[in-house]
Amino acid sequence: MLISSHRAFALGAGLTESDIADNALATLSGSGQVSPTYWLDYETGVSHLVNMQTPQTQLTSMSDLEMIPIDKGDGDPSGQGVQILGSLSQISQVGRPLEVSHRDILP
Repeated sequence: MLISSHRAFALGAGLTESDIADNALATLSGSGQVSPTYWLDYETGVSHLVNMQTPQTQLTSMSDLEMIPIDKGDGDPSGQGVQILGSLSQISQVGRPLEVSHRDILP
């Protein structure tokens, strides 16, 4: 999958390419990739990584990917609201092999 963001659309909505990338990455890979958060269990003294991720069953079509919410992550003090990934970028499928086997140095 290739996500090509439109800078002009993003800037018009008060967002940056970094905002788009962070929101898409957090939705697809989990919050631990963008902003790791730890919870400390005071009884045992052990810190646990808290990783929030959208369930894969909710991301089954291109339409689902286009509906990923994009915001600055600042609580929206300007009141601009949340944008969606499909309005700020173009999503296209890129065919690549999942696994490449090699035999005698040749793929």
